[in-house]
Formats: sequence, structure tokens, C-alpha cells
Amino acid sequence: METHLVFIHLGSKNPLYLERNISRTRAIFPEVSIVVAGQNERLSSLASEVGATFCKLDDWLGDPDLVAEEIARDGLDKSFWNGYWQKTFDRLLAIAYIHESIGPGSLVHIESDVIVTQDFPVSDFANLTKIMWGAYDDRADIASIVSSPSAEDSRWLFNALVAEASADNTVTDMVALRKVREKYPEKIMLLPATPCEPFDSSSGPVIFDGLHIGEWLFGWDPKAHWGFKRRRILINPYSDVVAAGKFSFEDGSLALETGKGKAQIASLHIHSKELRYFAPDISHAIPKLLSRLRRPHVFYGFVPLGFATWAVSRAKRWTMSLFRILRGGGQKLG
Repeated sequence: METHLVFIHLGSKNPLYLERNISRTRAIFPEVSIVVAGQNERLSSLASEVGATFCKLDDWLGDPDLVAEEIARDGLDKSFWNGYWQKTFDRLLAIAYIHESIGPGSLVHIESDVIVTQDFPVSDFANLTKIMWGAYDDRADIASIVSSPSAEDSRWLFNALVAEASADNTVTDMVALRKVREKYPEKIMLLPATPCEPFDSSSGPVIFDGLHIGEWLFGWDPKAHWGFKRRRILINPYSDVVAAGKFSFEDGSLALETGKGKAQIASLHIHSKELRYFAPDISHAIPKLLSRLRRPHVFYGFVPLGFATWAVSRAKRWTMSLFRILRGGGQKLG
């Protein structure tokens, strides 16, 4: 069976790192089936340019004002980043529609800011029989990489997620994934996060980044943190393993070695969105980054555009909060 690598983006504007990521993936895996799913024509054109299949998604997906009541994330801030909470949840629901559209074979969903490396075990996903994703912490999992063996499994996941959404309108995508895994352990397997228990691929042991590696290497997104860069961030129980481990880069492969073993890193979650790491060839950028990280810094830089984006998003939230307060006050007075 064929394995399809899938990129999903909801909305009318595409981040540049996503477009570069799709092109990068095609450059690394020229023969693999790539599916680009979205709601705008630019994505359709990009899919054609790289020899990928385009899957048009319905406009209601990711729109807080159009989604059905049972999946509306209206217990969360609908104005945050233009419906961020709805988009991240509905992106998981879209997997079922895409899988049914492309037909037989396994599907591997890759988040927009996650790059796959040359060690990503594409062919091995075709032989899996369970749905897979990564763990994050004791209450949430993460959708950096989500693998489904069949369209039937993707539809099952759709129904399980909808059940969680309808039961609680404040459940995020990450919390919903964790709840589903806890309820149906026979259906779900975790992608290995550290060399302690690596994925035994046909080319050797590999691990997957559920953000614990990416936050250490690349750091957070400056647009969400006042425009400031920061790296070497500890975010979850796997972070201590990463911090104590040793990174190496050889022949295009990034590896992490700990006292429990060594494994190639198959994916990297680049929350910082730095475009240099979405290029087809990062063989110079990664060693430079590793060299810098060996000398702990307090300050890693400032991104003016990141600060501007943060300020605008905050201003919108403060304005909406003030509006709600004034509107509520007016209703009481009336």
C-alpha cells in the first residue's frame, strides 16, 4: 500500500514557511505521494508546481461562525489568531475527508511548521495497523505527526474527536487527542519521542519530535512572545532527555544520543518559523545552530516583525475584551 504525506492548511492566506515546507518535502522525497489540502487557489497552484495532489476543503472547516454547534470551540477565545482553536481542531477532522478522497493507502499528516528529514520512514508507515501520534505531557498529546492506516481508521478518529468536542466546548485539539488515546488504547500507538524506545524503521532507529526537540533547538515563535527569540526551552517530561543528550549531524542526518541509545531524528517541529530551516538543504544551518547551542545564551535575538504581529494580536484581544465589558455593562444598565 502507498503512503501519502499530507499537508493541511485552513484559511485564505498561506504562511511562507508552509509553502517552503511543501517544496522541501518534495525535494527530499521526489517519488512519494504528497497531498496538499486547503481552501485557497494558491495552495492548489503550489500543489501542481511540486507534483502533489490538491484536495479542496469545505469553507466551514476552521471557521468559528460556520461550524456545526457540536464541534464549535466557542468555550475558547474565538478571536484569538483568527479562530486558532477552531482551525487546529478542524484540521484533525479534515484528515477523514482527505483520506476518503485519496483512497487506499496510509496517510501521514504533517503540521505546517514540522519538517521531515531524510530519515523519515515513509515506507514503514504503510505497514502499520494503528493510528499514531505523539505524546506531549500528562494531559495533552500533539498532532505534529498523525498517521492513519486507512480511510476507515481516519473516519473512526473523526467520530471519536467529534464525541469529545460535543461533550466539552473548551477541549482543544491536543487535549482531545489525549482523551481519545486514553479511552481507546487498543486503537492508538505513540510515536517514540526519545532514543529510549525508538521506532525501528527499515533503515534504523528513529524518533519523532513532539515539540520537545524543536523547542530546545529552535525555540518558541517570536510572534507569540513579544518578538524575542529564545532557545533551549524545556516544555515537557521528554525535554530533560533532550537537554541531557548529545546531538550530532552527519551525512545529512540529525541524531540524538543518550545513555539509553542513539536514534536519527525523523521530524523537527520548528515553532520559531525561521525560514532557513524550511529550505531543501539545511546541511549548513543545522551544524551552525548546534555549535551555537553548545554555548548557552541568555539572549538569542529580537524580531521586529514578530513584535509587530504580537502587538497587533494583543491589541485586537484587548479591544474585544473592552467591547464585551462595555456591552455587558450596557445590558445591566438597561
